[in-house]
Amino acid sequence: GGLANNRPLHLRCLAISGLPVDDVPCIEIWDMNQEVFCAHEGMEPSGACTWSSEYGDGFFKVGKDILGDFCVMCRFGGSGVATRDKTTLIFKYQNSTAFLQPDVVELKTHNLDISMRCVDALDAEMFSLHLMFEESTAPLPSTIPTLASPNKKLTALPDVHFGYDAFENGLREIS
Repeated sequence: GGLANNRPLHLRCLAISGLPVDDVPCIEIWDMNQEVFCAHEGMEPSGACTWSSEYGDGFFKVGKDILGDFCVMCRFGGSGVATRDKTTLIFKYQNSTAFLQPDVVELKTHNLDISMRCVDALDAEMFSLHLMFEESTAPLPSTIPTLASPNKKLTALPDVHFGYDAFENGLREIS
């Protein structure tokens, strides 16, 4: 358990292993409002990434704070960079910083939404995506978004059930 994280996390970098593409993939990171990071500037890879097509390994220096819901999208690089639709999407990963800690997040194929066109090309044993989060040094905003506003009173749940009793009560409720 524990409380949700309401502080931004600093995404220092992202590393990919076992992605069988020749050109530097286009990594985009979006939060709820805007694009936070893109590995390409126009058609060319930015200086924020290194890529080894021999092993399908890459390192992307992000260096951005993220707060709340976010999405990491991986698209084909090369001539596909200009096309931003489902035909160039390799995979995407969505989460919220509310449920993450300043730590390394390791993701395998089963943690990602992989395009149907690419699912057979990714070797589940070889592929991994690592997101390196650390604590943000940014000052806290004057208003911190929280799950429950302190001004509102939380009402008690009518009946709290546990175990098999909870299962039975849930079935009664949805029937």
